[in-house]
Amino acid sequence: MTWVRIDEHFDEHPKIESVGPLATAVYIAGLCYSNRQLTNGFIPRRKALRLVDVSDYSDPETEIKKLCATGLWVVEADGYRIHDYHDYQPSKQQVIEQRAKKQAAGAAGGRASAKAFAAANRPAEINPVPVPVSGSVSKPEPKEKTAPTRASDAVYASSAESKVAVPARSADQSVEVPQDSDFEQFWDRFPARHGKRVGKGPAQTVWRRLSKVKRSLALSAVEHYRSACDGGVTLAKDPHRWLSSSSWVDWQTPAEAPRNGSKPFANASAEEYERAEI
Repeated sequence: MTWVRIDEHFDEHPKIESVGPLATAVYIAGLCYSNRQLTNGFIPRRKALRLVDVSDYSDPETEIKKLCATGLWVVEADGYRIHDYHDYQPSKQQVIEQRAKKQAAGAAGGRASAKAFAAANRPAEINPVPVPVSGSVSKPEPKEKTAPTRASDAVYASSAESKVAVPARSADQSVEVPQDSDFEQFWDRFPARHGKRVGKGPAQTVWRRLSKVKRSLALSAVEHYRSACDGGVTLAKDPHRWLSSSSWVDWQTPAEAPRNGSKPFANASAEEYERAEI
């Protein structure tokens, strides 16, 4: 996800003041489109006409002409170019390199988390402990025989019950943990959509195809993703789509909140959720 950078004195710029609020809205929407699609400031003509619906007050052609007349946009073949776009906005190459760095850092953090998790959950060594077992009897060694004086003297004492040491359960005989216990942790942490989670079966199918390292990365990322959804920074996808598209790679670190404190998706509609899945 990239962010549009606008100077705090943007609204006081003479060109912005001269084009008016409708053209300003079209200009900002153009910045959002270019950042989102990584077009380096280029906007196709067909898209420019649909950036903002101004039909109640004007028409798109009129507002675009204002932007071109002031030099905010430059006319090109099949579209328009935002003037001085790279003075404030990152280029496509810069965005790709930054995403690669985050992905590498997330993978390194995931490996470290996996090692720590494995160390914390390694079964402890158990030494055998003598356990008394009833019903086991051993005979005492016979006493030295002597010439009997009476009949009773010829009878040996009865055998006594003794205790036998039995080794306790070894470390490799520990109780089995269900294979998908880590999926239940993921499912409980994944953000709900409109108060509920759907598609548990498909999500679990995708989960079983992931390696242990990828599962650990997903468990680490889902906390950041849930915080971003709860804070209105982004929208919650279907769990199985989030897993199958490897979205967890982009959420190894917490999302940065917008500088103006806004929450663009705090009250997202069902239609916006549908568009987010495309």
